[in-house]
Amino acid sequence: MENYPLNQLSFESLYQCVKPIVFKLRRQYHIQLWESSDWEQEAMICLFRLIDDKPDCLREARLFFACFKTKFSNYLKDVLRSQESHKRRLNRLPYEEVSTLSHAIAQKGLALDEKVVLFDQLDRLR
Repeated sequence: MENYPLNQLSFESLYQCVKPIVFKLRRQYHIQLWESSDWEQEAMICLFRLIDDKPDCLREARLFFACFKTKFSNYLKDVLRSQESHKRRLNRLPYEEVSTLSHAIAQKGLALDEKVVLFDQLDRLR
């Protein structure tokens, strides 16, 4: 498949061809909060944009694979830069489900039982 023209293949078939590249880059880079479905979705978007921007790369398989790997790798590096940026520190915080914290959000201050435990612990500390 080295010099085989890929322009007769369907999008799904093209994605199956580049899937090993996606898996290799997934092992190489760690992006927080991305699951395997996110990796696949982002790779498919990147593949679609490559085909849309450079349809000529489908004429030769070697060129196509090199273009996809470069485009997806550069995209991942951009995501990593964004993830590590100090301006976007909130994106790095672990996600907390609101329903698990709703008891603390709805009230102002501590509940009666929490106050009893707090004052008991403070007395023991003293």
